[in-house]
Amino acid sequence: MGIGDAPRRSGQLGRAIRRKLRGTNGIVLIDEADHLDYSVLEELRILQEETGVGLALVGNHQVYGKLTGGNSRNMDFARLFSRIAKKVSILKTKKADVDAIADAWGLNKNAERELIHALSEKPGALRTISHTLRLAAMFAHGKNEPLSDGHIREAIKDLEGFSS
Repeated sequence: MGIGDAPRRSGQLGRAIRRKLRGTNGIVLIDEADHLDYSVLEELRILQEETGVGLALVGNHQVYGKLTGGNSRNMDFARLFSRIAKKVSILKTKKADVDAIADAWGLNKNAERELIHALSEKPGALRTISHTLRLAAMFAHGKNEPLSDGHIREAIKDLEGFSS
């Protein structure tokens, strides 16, 4: 964000971030938002309110539950759940996303692509594909070979015991 010598205290840091974001019409993306506690969510509410930036909280299904106060609809959470403009659930990995990863890794053969598409059906698909391809690339590099479906199979077997 370009905040040099950022303050260490949360209040001062929050004010510095708000000054930096004010008037930008930007968006703040928070990944792993399911790990945030109420005080952090409240600070993010203030950040959004005072700066007008968009705010996207990304995480597992628990994010929405936290923002809405769960089943209790606790009044402490009223300021949070009244601000939810849109809830989006992504339940399945898109084929185009998997193809983009395959393209980035230079996977041009059907066997290679079929393997990573099979991985895309599992929970945590994109992360699993990335870990698998990184390990497969290490196997290929260690053998001084170009990355192939054999290396991908070896990585899959090594990581999760899945064979295809």
